[in-house]
Order: sequence, then C-alpha cells, then structure tokens
Amino acid sequence: MEIPSDWLVSDGGLIWPGSYTKVSTASKQFKGPKDFMYMLNQSAVDREECLEEIEDLISVPDDDVKVRAREIALKLFNKEYISKCTVEERIMIAKILKDEFKSNYKQLARIVRMDPEYLKKLV
Repeated sequence: MEIPSDWLVSDGGLIWPGSYTKVSTASKQFKGPKDFMYMLNQSAVDREECLEEIEDLISVPDDDVKVRAREIALKLFNKEYISKCTVEERIMIAKILKDEFKSNYKQLARIVRMDPEYLKKLV
C-alpha cells in the first residue's frame, strides 16, 4: 500500500490523523474520540468528502510554520522578523507557506499577521 505524498508521516511511521480525517466535521458529529474511532472501524471514509474540507485542516503546528516563515523572510527579504516585512512580502511568504505546508488561511493569517479573508483573496 502506498501512502499519499501529501500525508504527514513521522520518522516512526505514524500518520497524522488530520491527513485522512475531516477534523472539523468529526468534532461536530461525535461525542468524543472513542465514538469517532467506533465509526471509523464500522465504515469507510469517503475520500471525496475528505477533500472538501482539506482547506480547514491544520497539519503543522503554528510554531513550525512560524520558524519557516522567518527563514523565508530572512532569505528572500533579509528581514529577521515577519513584522518587519511589507504587506507584499507577507503575501509572498503566505503563498510559499500555503504551497509547502497546505496551511489554511486562518493559520497563515496568524503567522503573517494579516486578515484571513484578505489573504483568501490573494493567496
């Protein structure tokens, strides 16, 4: 069996559940993790439904994304802090992060300190 390339897998071989689960839907539908795990073992999860909410998934912690954003700011714009970047530079950083981490707009907005609705139109 081949694991999709966009799934996050740890060095120990563990797969991040957010890679194959619609977290926001599951949180609304189930009383807790045990209830959700019971359902998972009873039926197959429809891949098409999973893809619908892929934008809402946060697969990488903010701290990791923030470290990468600072690296990008330093490398591309010679600025040590994201807060020192212009709006255009922040948008470029957000685009790179979106491509690299598949971050959702809320996470990108927190990292580059911009409005998520504004970012959604530009990234």
